Amino acid sequence: MQKPAVLQPKPELGHRLIDINAVKFKMGWRSDATVYAWIADRDFPRPLKGSDKCARWILAEIDAYIEKMPRGVNGANPAARRKAA
Repeated sequence: MQKPAVLQPKPELGHRLIDINAVKFKMGWRSDATVYAWIADRDFPRPLKGSDKCARWILAEIDAYIEKMPRGVNGANPAARRKAA
């Protein structure tokens, strides 16, 4: 099996990488499986793969996804929940 190409963020553009735990926290999810289900079933941002066991997401892509989420999807927009609290 061929390894996927390693993608590189562009630090000069301010790209910050976050791990799956940070993604789950921002989205209000508890399970790794939920993250990967949203990748498979929706247009959720895909991670950059450093190796088979290393996946990182670009923070700006996750934030942009949260902002475009309609209110009420799986409870509510996670950013809206945090602002209300």
